[in-house]
Amino acid sequence: MKRIFNIACILALSVLAACQDQSLDICCLSINVQIGPEALEQLEARESGYTEDGMPQTIRFVLYDNETHEVRYVGGFRGLQGEVEVEQGTYDVLLYTSDFNELDANFYKGLQDPLTAETYTIQTPAEQQSGIPGVEEVRMEEPDPTFSAFVQDVIVLGDNEENVLDVELEQKSYRYSISIEVVRGLMYVHSATLEISGLYTSAYFVKDEHKMSMSGIQTVEMDVRFDDPRIGNGTLYAEFWSFGPNTREDIPHMLTLTLTGHVDIRVKLKDQTKQIKGLTRGGEIIIDEKLEILGPQQ
Repeated sequence: MKRIFNIACILALSVLAACQDQSLDICCLSINVQIGPEALEQLEARESGYTEDGMPQTIRFVLYDNETHEVRYVGGFRGLQGEVEVEQGTYDVLLYTSDFNELDANFYKGLQDPLTAETYTIQTPAEQQSGIPGVEEVRMEEPDPTFSAFVQDVIVLGDNEENVLDVELEQKSYRYSISIEVVRGLMYVHSATLEISGLYTSAYFVKDEHKMSMSGIQTVEMDVRFDDPRIGNGTLYAEFWSFGPNTREDIPHMLTLTLTGHVDIRVKLKDQTKQIKGLTRGGEIIIDEKLEILGPQQ
């Protein structure tokens, strides 16, 4: 019995020693993230903002072990600086923004492989298909401002070494703005929404590519801004984020305006395909035509 007890003690001490030896291999990797100048300009230009300083709330990370080619660590940290405890080794590191102001309108898939890692928004089938072979058009939510970075061969050394990773995030979604001039009848409008067809429904984190067959109809809420309420002139204005326009030549970018008020009206604006296809990294969509809204008795 005493011999069995001694063996049990030896095994327990061996396990404890192994844990202590293993703990020596755990190191701290400090990650410092910054937003690039172009992305920062787009964040600061947005009128409503997402956070007080326009920065993401959370940074998510995925660490791929270079030896096993598998995901070893997944997690996140608040703000733009964080520390991650990992074993010594060499990793490929994927970083991406998770939310702005806790909106978290984006979803993620394919994270087991950096080449398939992507972000996407809620998608529901459109009432009518696009009519273009190989393209199933869907309705989609507005994505959050989305940024990512991918760094290969990050070497994490022992605790007596300084392990610091400085990263600049690249944009995966972009800020757009649009204004539509109304010369008369704006007082009859309570709310306005704009549907824009042919926008990408998702974006890869690592590749600067999209699924060319996936395009969606994104609905944007517009502000009603009066110049003179008595005449009812002013503008309909919106700012929104998008993964950008599908660049296939056969996919059009059409704008449909829905006005809700005394009378509900749907207005199809002129074809903006050429202009929107050139705005791959955000910008202002310029509408030349002016609207005149007739009241209920006109």
